[in-house]
Amino acid sequence: MTAQAAEGTASPQLSASETNAVPASWHFYRAYWTKAACLTEGDALGGTYKCSYGLGNDGRYKWFLYRWY
Repeated sequence: MTAQAAEGTASPQLSASETNAVPASWHFYRAYWTKAACLTEGDALGGTYKCSYGLGNDGRYKWFLYRWY
């Protein structure tokens, strides 16, 4: 006798929404020269955001707006 897979049993399948699911995380949105400009834009966009001060790629310090999604 040869071993054969059981026929008629379905393998579990994921829906398209389950396969494309990505855990939420912080995403860079834009850089600003002032904290006030960063906070104003974050408030206008809504949702969860944070403004973080740091060194940009151009060697200058700026405020970076990050959004949570």
